[in-house]
Amino acid sequence: MAMRAGFQELVSKMVDRLTPEDTVEGPKKKIFKKSTVENLNDFLKTFDLRNITDDSELATLVKEAKALMNGVDPE
Repeated sequence: MAMRAGFQELVSKMVDRLTPEDTVEGPKKKIFKKSTVENLNDFLKTFDLRNITDDSELATLVKEAKALMNGVDPE
C-alpha cells in the first residue's frame, strides 16, 4: 500500500503541475520543477527492487509511466 500511495502522490503532483491555475486574469501556467521529474524517475528506476509483494497491477502502471517519461525533462 505504501508503494501505491507513493506512486499516486508523485503522479498527482505531476498532474497538478500540468493543470493551469484559473485566475481572474485567465489560466496561469504553473512552474514544473526539475525535482518533480527526478523524483518520479527515481521511483520508476527503483520500483522493481522495492516491489517485494510482487504487485503486478502497480508494476503495469509503472511500466506505462516509464514509457511515458522516457526522454521527458522539465522544460
